Amino acid sequence: MKILKLGFCMFCFLTFPLSSFAENNFTFLFLGDLHYNTPNHSANKIVESIARDIKDKGYQVDFICHSGDLIENQKAGHPISLEEGRKQWEFAFSHVKSTFKLPFFMCPGNHDWYGDTWFGGKKNIEELLLPFLSQELKRNVKKPFYSFHWNNSYFLFLNHYGFDYGWDLEQARWLEKSLNYAERNPFIKHVFVFGHPNLWNLWYFRFNEHNLYLKTISKYKKVDAYFSGHTHYNTATVWKSGRNHGLLQITGSPLGNSKMISMDTRKLILNPPPSKRGYMRTYEGIRGYFLVSVEEEKVKVSFDMIGGEKVWEFQWEKPGAITETIEPPQREKTYLRKDDLEEILAAKLFIFPYTPEMFLPNRPELEILLNREKVGTIPRITDWLFSRANHFISINPSLIKAKNKIVIPNPHGEIFGLRDCYLWVKLKNGKEVLTNIYPYVIFSLPWRHIYVDFGLSHPTCGVLGSSIEENVPEELIKCFKPGEAVSFELEFNLKK
Repeated sequence: MKILKLGFCMFCFLTFPLSSFAENNFTFLFLGDLHYNTPNHSANKIVESIARDIKDKGYQVDFICHSGDLIENQKAGHPISLEEGRKQWEFAFSHVKSTFKLPFFMCPGNHDWYGDTWFGGKKNIEELLLPFLSQELKRNVKKPFYSFHWNNSYFLFLNHYGFDYGWDLEQARWLEKSLNYAERNPFIKHVFVFGHPNLWNLWYFRFNEHNLYLKTISKYKKVDAYFSGHTHYNTATVWKSGRNHGLLQITGSPLGNSKMISMDTRKLILNPPPSKRGYMRTYEGIRGYFLVSVEEEKVKVSFDMIGGEKVWEFQWEKPGAITETIEPPQREKTYLRKDDLEEILAAKLFIFPYTPEMFLPNRPELEILLNREKVGTIPRITDWLFSRANHFISINPSLIKAKNKIVIPNPHGEIFGLRDCYLWVKLKNGKEVLTNIYPYVIFSLPWRHIYVDFGLSHPTCGVLGSSIEENVPEELIKCFKPGEAVSFELEFNLKK
């Protein structure tokens, strides 16, 4: 027993040096996706405004954790050279350090890996990022995945999976070993993991290359949260993995709107699966920032608008068991009165289609019927990328009813999918009203027959994180038989 204890302590102190701080209470600033570009880029002003806001509000921050894409590293849709990227790295490091004057820790994102090619940035990672991290941690950091202790807490930073095969293999072993160590160490009360891609996507059909780490991370009950970026959203969601356990994922980026817009206003939230959902708050990009405070057993997370108020706060003592102390703005349901049906000025049907078969000689377009009237055709879109999400068909207002039936005849058995379907109307008084999002992802035939490959393609791993089974829980899928007409209803909320 004594030998086991001695070996455990040697592992603790030699491999994972403890912080010298005595107090267990501390606060860190969480940021993601700054995309530094040039000395005059908007990221600079955002970083400066966050630092000024923290100072003006009297917040005490001990260090900063960043979840990747510190630099832009591309121009006009192409990766820039390693030399140009080097200048962005040097400026970003100089600016964050001179602005905050705090320890700065980060994990690399996909943009950080660019250089001459989409996967060519390893030289800059090794020559710039790793020496910077070594200086911040006051020890030699040899790889872009690492860990450290801060008082009673343990921090792990992951490299973006898929950019270096050797590092990917080593990181998977290191992650399992590190989490197992933290679980057994009685002095570690909190574990925080950082990675650029999400463990689960809320809406995207890509950008979740770290989905393969979900099973590993979620089985360790000391993990308080996984922090990520990549999608430029600000969210906090819990994936319940057992009766008394859930994993919290927080995504953050200060690049966005000046007000909080709930994602589920116009998007179908895919994950976590409805049957595994715990705490759920999902917002588009917001000009704000997260502060995470550890007070002995309790962790508190707050979100401040830059130059504004603290609009959101939640906390926990047991990971996954979230208590909200400041409730953020929620999506407001919009309502129609029956008389409003005569006052509709404009109407649109929003759909997000996926049609993998682009070239179908002698095949007519797929017609869309709304309440038995043809209103348009399904556009041929071969991916479910975010840039395609705002497709709509203008509708004759006289066709709109309180309950509307959409039918898409499919006599030739074409393969297609639909998601994020809803109706929008504008009344003569200027009021805008939406139906609820249709609560399923629709496929024109059994979904397992459909191959999806429009995610990021990595040189040694292929396409990662874009398949249907990795993005859509089966309980949110509605399939039709080949050749069967696809049909669904969109209903307005009525007020008497």
